[in-house]
Amino acid sequence: MKLDWFLILFPFIVLIISSANAACSSDTCPTGGLWSVWETIDDCKTKCGACNSATYTRTCLSTSMNGGCACIGNTTISMPCGTQACNYPRYNGSGVICCVGSPMIINNWYQCGPLKTNSTLACCPTGGYWSAWGIWMKQANVVKWSRTRTCLSGELACPCTGEAIQSKYGCPCPAISTITTCDSTTKTPFNVRTPYYSSSDCTATIVFEATNFRKEFFFTNGTKDWSTLGWIDSTGKCNVQDASGFGSATSKAGSFYKFSLLCNTTTGRFYGRFLEANFVDVVSIGQFY
Repeated sequence: MKLDWFLILFPFIVLIISSANAACSSDTCPTGGLWSVWETIDDCKTKCGACNSATYTRTCLSTSMNGGCACIGNTTISMPCGTQACNYPRYNGSGVICCVGSPMIINNWYQCGPLKTNSTLACCPTGGYWSAWGIWMKQANVVKWSRTRTCLSGELACPCTGEAIQSKYGCPCPAISTITTCDSTTKTPFNVRTPYYSSSDCTATIVFEATNFRKEFFFTNGTKDWSTLGWIDSTGKCNVQDASGFGSATSKAGSFYKFSLLCNTTTGRFYGRFLEANFVDVVSIGQFY
């Protein structure tokens, strides 16, 4: 429905204009949270005039903010549907332009309003409200990873500042090092080999010595020979695990085992499994004797 046509017939209609919100003194969670717009998938019986109702739902957007912010309010409500104001006279109808409400300009169209909207923000923090960053995704045929985030407050007169897309021309997981100290064990780290870091395919290749060729890596538990492996995670915790199944305590061949850790594109840290050892959130890694 064209806007000019209604301006001739309804000069009394009020134009609703939203103004920018005042600045917040902090970037804490918005009061009541950030909601999506009300939406419905119901098939409305009438396409104009707000003459029938449908079930509308909304979702809490602010749970995807860094740290997460809870929302207060209902997620489902029954409201008029087909809210665009009808032409006059309405085809095969009573001639009523709006069964509910009055025609007003909303989003450059004449709607039967006022419509129920989500609460506006009391204030805007510096930079607006962003969602948390998504996972890193590799770009096809190029050594480049990107991740995105969404401005949650943009439609509530609270624009965001900053970039919505972040890119790296290399693996988003930083290279890992060898363990030099570890408080969780009395054993000594064996840090001869630094893990091989491949930025192009986002892997970290580890080499463990499979015999006691140079060091006494093994101890016997029943019928199994074990080697002690460990890693330091991003919190600084040293995790130690005994892994069986490779090499032999009596072998003098000096053989080695090699395996690769993979990049977790959500956490930005390497992870992997080697026999019984399950490595998670790896910053440093090593073998002990």
